[in-house]
Amino acid sequence: MGRETIERYFRAGAERDFDELAMLRHPEWTAEWPQSGERVPSHEADRRIHEQYEGYPAHELRWAATGEERWAASPLLPVRVSGAGDVWMGEALLTYPDGPQFAAAILELRDGLVWRETEYWAAPFDPPAWRAHLTEAIPAPDRARVVRGASPDEERARRSSLERFYASVAAAPTPAEQRAAYLAGLRELFAEDAVQELPQSGELVRGISNITALVEGHPDFPGGEITRITGAGDLFAVEGRLVYDQGVFFEVIFMQFRGDRVCRSTEYYGAPFEAPAWRAGLVERMASAPGGTVSPSGSSTVAGGSGDVAEGVPRTA
Repeated sequence: MGRETIERYFRAGAERDFDELAMLRHPEWTAEWPQSGERVPSHEADRRIHEQYEGYPAHELRWAATGEERWAASPLLPVRVSGAGDVWMGEALLTYPDGPQFAAAILELRDGLVWRETEYWAAPFDPPAWRAHLTEAIPAPDRARVVRGASPDEERARRSSLERFYASVAAAPTPAEQRAAYLAGLRELFAEDAVQELPQSGELVRGISNITALVEGHPDFPGGEITRITGAGDLFAVEGRLVYDQGVFFEVIFMQFRGDRVCRSTEYYGAPFEAPAWRAGLVERMASAPGGTVSPSGSSTVAGGSGDVAEGVPRTA
């Protein structure tokens, strides 16, 4: 029932069917946009924002992943829907009048309805030449992600492994030691045949040796903090803020486990942007970090992120 609800939800959003969205949203529904620090407090506020939005992007729901690994075709931009239980992730490419933007969303259900959304936007960028020998192009269309449920003990163990990974990096006292801790943690956490997807640059990194080589060669290894870890089954989302020499970027990484190791990660990086004045009366200001039903024991300083980030200001949907 969760997948059916989420796929209906994304389709209704693409079609701007707010009556359908109202039926699929929990009475306490809210949405958070960390890059602008905005919180949409109600369905009615969201409707008014989208009705007043100039240059609203085109949506193409070309396909969605299903548990049976089949393709769900639609005439409407590519969306991958992944998740289990009450936590789901959506990925899309939105076409604005001045160019495309990737969108990544984390949706949490309550009582079978969408209760909380957290959304990020990330601009495409050209893959840097320095790592061309470590990457290959992401296949198009991308292969569906099949997500499997897990026992509560398995979910706790996977979440704990992510928390330990980031905590070990946060405990390192210098940037060089943080990079070393990050590399050691990757080798412990990721499977030997893991793949890393970087949709903004269209790159796929295959195998832990290439993933770690990319981190070792990164010219601007960032510091930052992890703000939330959320997930269910074998799929988890890690949200954070990265501090590069060129500035702060938000990140969201979808990590999929096979047993006790990560076999696949999909990473997005987006710049902060100023909330537009025209919708100030329809939104609230967020707290300093996104809230959530599932989180680590506290925010921690951490270095990480192997994808380059693009300059520029993302838009919001």
